[in-house]
Amino acid sequence: MHTPRWVLRPLRVSDASWMAALLVDPDVMRHIPTHITTRDQALWEAEARISIDRRSPRLGLWAIEDRAGEQVHGWVALKTLNPPDEVEIGYRLRRQSWGRGIATESAARLLIYGFEDLGLGRIVAVTLPENAASQRVLQKLGLSFEKRYLRDGCEWCYFSLSREV
Repeated sequence: MHTPRWVLRPLRVSDASWMAALLVDPDVMRHIPTHITTRDQALWEAEARISIDRRSPRLGLWAIEDRAGEQVHGWVALKTLNPPDEVEIGYRLRRQSWGRGIATESAARLLIYGFEDLGLGRIVAVTLPENAASQRVLQKLGLSFEKRYLRDGCEWCYFSLSREV
C-alpha cells in the first residue's frame, strides 16, 4: 500500500531490530502499558509479532517506510481487539518521526483498506486517557470518542468509526 509520502509494507524478519528499539524507548512507550524491560525481551516480542503477522496477511502490522526505502518510521496496524473482537487501528512511531503527520497519513490509508478492501463495518481504537497526541490523530481520522472503560487494570478511551454506506 502507498500514501502520497510513504510505503506501507508487510513486516520482514529484518524489522525486528527497529521494532525492538521502539519497545524499549521510554518516550515511545510512555502511554502504552508493557511488561517489557530489556532489549532481549523486546527483540523476542518483535520477532513473535512478525511471525504472527506473516501467517495472517489481511490483518496485522505494516512498516511505514519512506518511498526510497531508506528509513522506517514505525508501524501502523489493523488487529483484533480482544474483547470484544473488533478490529482496532493503531500506530507506533520513532520519536524522530513524531509531528510530521506520518501516523495520520498512514492510518488514513489503512482505514481505506479496512473499509474498502476488507469490507469492515466499523474500526475502533483505544488510548490511555492522558495520550492526547494519539487522540488528536484519531479525531483527525474521523474516529469519535465513545466511552472510557477498564481493561486489564487500566482505564482506556474508546474511539470508533463506522463505514459510510
